[in-house]
Amino acid sequence: MEASEYHEQLLDVAAASPYFESISLDYSAGAEEDCYVRGWIRLLSGHTLYTAEYLKLKPTPLIAKYRYQLLDADNNQVCRWDNAHHHPAISTHPHHEHLADQGIYPSTVRNLDDVLLQLPRFIA
Repeated sequence: MEASEYHEQLLDVAAASPYFESISLDYSAGAEEDCYVRGWIRLLSGHTLYTAEYLKLKPTPLIAKYRYQLLDADNNQVCRWDNAHHHPAISTHPHHEHLADQGIYPSTVRNLDDVLLQLPRFIA
C-alpha cells in the first residue's frame, strides 16, 4: 500500500463516523516503506480529535507508533491514547489511555477505527 492510499483510507474512515464534522489530515512519505500521518478531526459535538500515526507500509501496513488525543470544545483533554513504552505496568503495554483524571489505564485502541468506536464514552 502506498502512503497516499493509506491517507485516503483514513479520510474515508473519519468521514463515515456519525460524529464527523470536518477534517484536516496530512501525510508525509519517508522512504518507500514508511509514512507519517497527522491532523485533526472536528466532531459535531465541538470536540476535536488530534491524530498522529507513524506507519511501516511494507510488506503490509503496520502502525508502529500512534497518538490520538480527544479535546473538548474548550480544548481540555478528555482522553489520549498512545503506544509509547513508558508505562510497562499497564496490562495492555505499550497500549494505554490517559484520562482527564490524570489516570493511565489499559486500552484496546490500536488505530483510528478503534478510537472512533470509543467516542460514545466521552460524547453525550
